[in-house]
Amino acid sequence: MYLLAVDHVFAQDNGWKRMRLLVKELAAAFALAVPRTETDEIVSHLTFFQRVTDHSMMNSFQFIRHRWFH
Repeated sequence: MYLLAVDHVFAQDNGWKRMRLLVKELAAAFALAVPRTETDEIVSHLTFFQRVTDHSMMNSFQFIRHRWFH
């Protein structure tokens, strides 16, 4: 599931930059709103997008490492 989302992000114009920015903004908004019960509804969504961002970073680093060191 995450790999499909990562592929989708990289297929977009400025997808990686937009994804990182939006996830960062969502995480900041979530942190400010966390005492409210409404935040329970988006925890799983925030976690998913953070994992997609992490997988994107891992894929980028693996590509760079492979290209430069092999």
